[in-house]
Amino acid sequence: MVRLNLDFTGDRFPNLRTSDISLLSHDHGRLRRLQRGIKKRELKEAIKHGREERANPGRDGEIRWKYFHNGLVFVTDASRRHEITSWRERKGDAHPCNSEQLFDDSGGCHFVLVVDCSSSMRTADVPGYSSRTEAVFDALVKDFMQQQLKETPPYERVVTLVLMGSTARVVFERQQLDEHLCHVLNKLKGMQARSHGNYVPALDTVTKILDRDQNNEKQLFVVFLSDGAPSDHKERRCRHGVKVWQPDTERGAEQNVKQPLQNCEIGGGYGCRQAVNRAVKAECFKKVAELGRIFGMDRIFLATVLFGAQCEDGFLLKKMAAMLPRSSFQKLGLTASFLRTHLSSLTGTLTKLCTDVMSQPLTVRELNMQARDATIAWTMYGPDRVLACLCRSRGGRRDFEDVRGEREGNGIQVAKLPFEKGAEWVVSRCREVVGPVAVGGGLVAKQPLHEELLHTAEFFLKSCRVQSEAAALAELFNRRLGGGAGVRGGLQLAFVHSFVYKVRHAPDQTVAPEQKEAVEAAAEAEAA
Repeated sequence: MVRLNLDFTGDRFPNLRTSDISLLSHDHGRLRRLQRGIKKRELKEAIKHGREERANPGRDGEIRWKYFHNGLVFVTDASRRHEITSWRERKGDAHPCNSEQLFDDSGGCHFVLVVDCSSSMRTADVPGYSSRTEAVFDALVKDFMQQQLKETPPYERVVTLVLMGSTARVVFERQQLDEHLCHVLNKLKGMQARSHGNYVPALDTVTKILDRDQNNEKQLFVVFLSDGAPSDHKERRCRHGVKVWQPDTERGAEQNVKQPLQNCEIGGGYGCRQAVNRAVKAECFKKVAELGRIFGMDRIFLATVLFGAQCEDGFLLKKMAAMLPRSSFQKLGLTASFLRTHLSSLTGTLTKLCTDVMSQPLTVRELNMQARDATIAWTMYGPDRVLACLCRSRGGRRDFEDVRGEREGNGIQVAKLPFEKGAEWVVSRCREVVGPVAVGGGLVAKQPLHEELLHTAEFFLKSCRVQSEAAALAELFNRRLGGGAGVRGGLQLAFVHSFVYKVRHAPDQTVAPEQKEAVEAAAEAEAA
């Protein structure tokens, strides 16, 4: 294990290869590198060659260190061995080490509310409200802001409000979520909506506001609320230079007839108008894709809400939300109760997402994998080392029972190296033995992927319990669908039978490093 000598400056390890520097990755840091296109070797190069300085402390006041190297900023814990986060400096930051005020490293949530304030929002067609604007801000205060104030999470929550008109106007930016902010929103209920509702400048403003969050740890939530399609096309020129969506003042309008729109003599009025509409939609899609590219597809949550007449289909809002994996779209009509219910549900969703992300990440075990053609080396657990073989009890008073006496073997052998890993488990080959002789069919041994769960017995038992319940449901499904003979054609749905082996490691055995701390192993019969 390599310990960093902090007395060195410049190249801290002149006799050590960069690849040999020990660095422990965690889920959060690994996700940030994936989002920002940073390789783990670059972090090791920063430790070996970069400039080191004290970083802002963590949420609990723990010491952190920061490294600068070739435009990369890398933050570690106090031991300088555990990765916390990393990012690339933006162009123009000549003194990144003195730019802490521009890049807040604190975590938490940033909520950006984009509210349509076009002239159609003045319409008094929402029962109980004088305008759509009043209904929207009343719901935002009561069912979005105040609902979150009932919780006191251990992370910071800041809010930005953008009003969407012909241009985008920022009412307030990065204000702490509190009662005062609710009072400010309440005052906007009587706001006089006017002009058009242009999506493109609003999306540009959102990108500009979130730019400060590019290199911090905040989770980003954008609520985009409109009562209809965008109006960006109104002032756009077609590719022939004509504003085909503007009234033709020269031709005028006959009595009781809507004034005609300008015609494009080259492309035709209808064809050019459709082309302008397609260009606006494409630009909106590009802006949303840019949000995901800059800030991370899995970091930003976009909730688009259509609060308008039933004739509005919300096609663009729906497609915008579909471009990001953690996003949603809702068409609510003009019923205030629907809007309030959705915002209340959305509040719960965002709170859960933020709480899950802010939770302490589990540490992924660093494992070597079994090569496909390599000879398998085994770890032996004889009868004196197998403490229990637990199986889910069928109808008994106990949840689990020890079934060592019912197994073919009196010990097990587990491959020293796993051959595959998933989101929660790593799997190795396994077999039951009597003495040195393997008996029965092949097994698959499963151990947790994360270090913190290696000694957590309930994690093993919960998995075995779920597997057992799934097997019982599969049997019931087969009987009901096939009258006892299974699914048509003789096929049946089945789940493998699972056991939890509790073993004691033998100190005189030579085992792989990743198994030295293991005290439990889960094994389940391999499917036929």
